[in-house]
Amino acid sequence: MDQSFHNKEVVKIGHVLLTGILLVLASLLTIKGFKQRSLVRKFIQMGFLALGIFLIGMSVVGIVSLGGEISKY
Repeated sequence: MDQSFHNKEVVKIGHVLLTGILLVLASLLTIKGFKQRSLVRKFIQMGFLALGIFLIGMSVVGIVSLGGEISKY
């Protein structure tokens, strides 16, 4: 694999990581008044929090696997 492929993958992983971090931050910043919200709004907020955590986890896995591929060279 050439260097440009790895650079593109790093950029994609970086975007996924940044999106996950932003989702988690937005969910945590709006947690105030969580008990007074309707069940649907609670479900949506927890869904975004879970999605953000999932994206962060997937980007960490991608970084580790890409690091393993690069170290083979």
